[in-house]
Parts: sequence; structure tokens; C-alpha cells
Amino acid sequence: MTNSELSNSRKFQWSKWLVMGVILVPMLVAYIVYETGLGIPTGTINKGVLLNPPAQLDSLALQDIDEKPTTIAQLPPKWRLVVPAMSGCDESCVEALYVTRQVHTRLNEKYTRVERVFLVANLDAATEQLLAAEHANIHVLKVEQKAWEALLAATNFRQGRYLMMDPDGFLMMYYQDQHTGNDLLADLKRMLKFSREH
Repeated sequence: MTNSELSNSRKFQWSKWLVMGVILVPMLVAYIVYETGLGIPTGTINKGVLLNPPAQLDSLALQDIDEKPTTIAQLPPKWRLVVPAMSGCDESCVEALYVTRQVHTRLNEKYTRVERVFLVANLDAATEQLLAAEHANIHVLKVEQKAWEALLAATNFRQGRYLMMDPDGFLMMYYQDQHTGNDLLADLKRMLKFSREH
């Protein structure tokens, strides 16, 4: 075998090993990451708390303001900001209504893709006046308080002031006292960017 043939044979051997390495090394790395979790980020980019598991609002008996039964599926598909007030609208509730209104307004051209929902067991006269004066475009839905509490009891929900609901009616994130309107706005813009309603 000449020097030229020997050199070509060695190059061919190295080429084979190189091709095998290109195929096998990524597979080995993927296997190690899958089995150990090594290298997978543990943090999340959302600001709110992910509701685990997501809760389907339509699993509850809902009524509109005129006491007529309704479902989220009957409404146009939109992202929704849900402000629950089962035992009257206290100071925290008033602030939640204000924050969600401001966030909704700041969406600008994406405003129509989002709706605010005020979820109540009973609507007292003072709250009704507040809604008429400052929140005329909010959708009021009535629900039985015990059913609402039972729905959230099956999740990790802890003292949220308002929740985010996807277009399919799943409550999927909630916001507590330490969260700001900017946190909600950032999450909502991200959801709108990466989703298209039906």
C-alpha cells in the first residue's frame, strides 16, 4: 500500500468516526439531560402564579347579570381578566377593578382581544353603582360562592386578587398583593403575542 493510499485510508477512518460522533454525541447529551434534568432552566418567565391545575370556569353554573344561565363557550373567544368578589367589593376588590381596567386600556390595539369579568355571588347596590360609574365595559357573571371556593380548593390558589383566563375558559394564572399592574400587563402581552383566538 502506497503512502497516498495509506493516507486516504486514514482519512476515511477519521471521517467515519467524525460522522458517528456527530450523530451519537447529541443523542447522548439529550439522553443525559432528559434523565437528570441537568441544564434545564428551573425558573419561569411569567410574573403571575401559574394555577395548578388550571380550572375550567364553565364547570360552574354561571349566570349573566339578568340571571340567565350562560357559559364561557357561548361568549366570543377572548383572554379574560377575572376579578372575583364573593363577599362584596371591599378596598382590595376596588383596587383590582382599577388595575385590570388600566391594564386593559394599556393594551392599545390588542384591547379588543381581552375582556374583563367581574365574578360575584351577589351584586349589592353600592357595587352596582361603582361598576356603572367606573367600569361600564366589564362583564358581570354570577356564581354560587361555595362552588367557586370548591373549584379553587382543588388548585394551588392562595389569596389572589384577580386571575387570567384563556379563550377556552381555563383559569390559568393568578395575581396576589405583591404583583403590580405591570406584571399583569407583561404576562398578558406575552399571551396575546403567542396565541390566536379561534
